[in-house]
Amino acid sequence: MPIRIVATCLLLLAFIVPAGCKKTPAGPPTPDVEIAQATDDGAIDINRDSMPRIVGFCWGRNATGAVGLPNTGGQIFIWRTLFRFDLSGWSTGDAEFYFYCTGRAGTAPNLEAVAVADFDSVPYRTTYSDVSALWNLVDAGQSLGTFAVDDTGWVHFTVPSAQLQSAKSATGYLGLVVKAASEQIVPGNQFDIATWEAVGFPKPFLAW
Repeated sequence: MPIRIVATCLLLLAFIVPAGCKKTPAGPPTPDVEIAQATDDGAIDINRDSMPRIVGFCWGRNATGAVGLPNTGGQIFIWRTLFRFDLSGWSTGDAEFYFYCTGRAGTAPNLEAVAVADFDSVPYRTTYSDVSALWNLVDAGQSLGTFAVDDTGWVHFTVPSAQLQSAKSATGYLGLVVKAASEQIVPGNQFDIATWEAVGFPKPFLAW
């Protein structure tokens, strides 16, 4: 396993610098369900230079997720962030998926949220390996749309009731992936997202 790749990714997660995201004036609604545990959300990255092989890292139990292409100064990694919500309390109607931007770098990309099959958990800090099972979830997922983020703290997407019903009937959990709307961008352009472990930032949630 390339030691330099591991060191680069660990340094990236440790030194992400916030860049002015702020709350919307009205604030978000009251959460109906939040992320339940550390491995129900987290980041995943793949080495773009190794494609079409889907190899990289999973980062469950991290306080920050990332979306886009951070500038690592070496090999190029594409980042996405995954979330998993218990739908036992949902019965009818659409839901709103909220997450909080803690920072950005460069010309941060437009964001896309994709509803995906339940992935059970985000592994805690894997070694450099095949991560295609999680990465390829979006291929069979349902896009919830794209969002041009302009430094506001909260970002939200609507999850249609049909998608919620399908997920609840299947496993009782809704899987979501947040990614760059286009991943064909230059390194140094990213958003950072608060996860369940975040300290001093709001946690992701669904409201209905």
